[in-house]
Amino acid sequence: MRLYGWEWTRGELEARLGRLEQIGGLRRMQLTEGREAGVEEIQIRTGAGLSYSVLPSRGLEIGLVEFGGVPISWLSPNGEVHPAFYDGRGLGWLRTLPATC
Repeated sequence: MRLYGWEWTRGELEARLGRLEQIGGLRRMQLTEGREAGVEEIQIRTGAGLSYSVLPSRGLEIGLVEFGGVPISWLSPNGEVHPAFYDGRGLGWLRTLPATC
């Protein structure tokens, strides 16, 4: 695996880290506040500096995307609103506009 400009084996990384999640991995969680309460989120971090969130309860929508700690996605002011707040009448769907672009 190429990481931080060096080639590493899994054993070499494990010898230097407490857990592999320090450099990359998945974390599944659930948001708990406001209109986002109940939204599932999977945070994905690669060892190459890319991190992003996938929202299964919003049709696998992509949430915040960062590369090297710099945000590269646009986030809606609505946030990651739970699908239960969807309103299909008229322009009501704008209140649950997708979170990212």
